[in-house]
Formats: sequence, C-alpha cells, structure tokens
Amino acid sequence: MVDSRLLAFSKKMRKIALYILTLSLLTSCSEKDDCLNRFEFISCNNDSIPILNLDITKNPDTIRNEMNRLYGFDLCEKCSWVDFRLPFTIEGQKGYLKVMADFDSPVCENCPIPMRLRHYFSIMINKRNQLLVEGELVEIDSLQSKIQKYLVKVGVDEMSPKNFGQVNFSIFWNQDSNTEFLNSVFTKLYVSHLSFVESELKKDGIDFCKMERENLEKLKKKHPLRIEFDLGKIERMKPPNIEKLKELESIEIVEENEVEIEI
Repeated sequence: MVDSRLLAFSKKMRKIALYILTLSLLTSCSEKDDCLNRFEFISCNNDSIPILNLDITKNPDTIRNEMNRLYGFDLCEKCSWVDFRLPFTIEGQKGYLKVMADFDSPVCENCPIPMRLRHYFSIMINKRNQLLVEGELVEIDSLQSKIQKYLVKVGVDEMSPKNFGQVNFSIFWNQDSNTEFLNSVFTKLYVSHLSFVESELKKDGIDFCKMERENLEKLKKKHPLRIEFDLGKIERMKPPNIEKLKELESIEIVEENEVEIEI
C-alpha cells in the first residue's frame, strides 16, 4: 500500500512543476509581445503641449474655451491647428495621445477662409454610438480595416493625400455619446496606424521593435498620427453627412423579441 505521505508529496511536486511550466510560458509570451517602441511611437511626451482632460458631455464651445485657458490666450489668433495631449492608456501603459483642434475659419470669424487643401478621414459618432465613417455606416469592429485601406492609398491614389503628414482623422461626437465608446474609437485609430506602419517596415525587412530611438523619432515625423477634434466645425459647415448622422438617430430600433408575427 502506498504511503499517504509519499502520495501527498508526489501531488505537491506535480503542482510545483505545473506552476513553473505555466510561469515559464507566460514569461516567454510576455517577452515575445513586449515591444516598448509601440508605446513610444504613439505616446506624445512633449511637455510643451498642454494636457487636455476631455469631457465629451460639454458643449464644443465650452471645450474650446478650456483650450484657450490652457494656452493663456485666444487661440483664434493662430488661425490654424493647435495641439493638445490627451491622457490615454496605450499598449497597457499610461501615456498621451496627441490630438488637435482647428482654430480657423469658420470657427474663428476673424480668420480668412483658408485656400489650402486639407485631407480628412471623417469619423462621426451619434448619441446611439453609431459610426459614420467617410459617409458610410460602419461597425466598430470594421473600423480598423477601413482605416488601413485608406492608408494604403496615401501617395498612390491621386485623390488621396500625397504623404502621411497630410492624413487627418477628423472626430465628431454627440454630447450624449458614450465616453468608453469614443475611447474605443481612439484605440482603433492608434492600433490601425501602428499596424500599418509596422507592416510597411516589414516589407523592407525592418523589425519595428528593434529600431533605435533616433530612427523611431524620424519614423514618427514621417508617419504622424494626426487626430482632430471637430468641436463644432462640421455643424457650422453643414455637410450632408451631419444630416445623415441625425437621420440615423431618428430611426427607431426594433429588437428581435419585440417583432410581432401576424398569422
């Protein structure tokens, strides 16, 4: 008959061995997936750019006034884009997304109508958390592929931006939109941007995760992530898409279990 103490000891040793094996696998996966360059490439740590604590429930004009206070003067004097840092969790770490707002015409009445060409990838969110992307109703899970298809055309299609510095993601939201949903859109944005850049480097045999800091900074300048908060500009310009977004809000949603079947 097997000694009960020996049996207990054997079970304990098997548990220890299983624990060590699991820990080893987790560690190896962590080391494999750990790529600090992903965080460094996306996060903006420029201390000269003010930190914006965004509350999407506020009126766009109120948010613009807060932006003015952060800089200490009326930003309409610039008649251009103005940068901010938005606190955001990037690749599991606390960092900052670089975002911007356009303090130009038609928002700022003192600014002349700009004659320059601006390229926008439009993302609009209504109070039902429905996404209108480039005028098309899109599910959040399809946003990444939509963005990457757009980026592939940069510098190739004559109707697209000539370079990645001209790519601007314009974000419009309703004051009743969900903050978590908006954050998921931001996440899709930076992940799409990052995945595209990594895939382009891979074509040239370059390992993104092994790039030196100097080359990474050059890459950030070549492939900047430009996110613009609309903050009332679209509503002043009244394009067709804003009406389409409002129409989606007015359509009554019928749940499957609410549908009555006549016999």
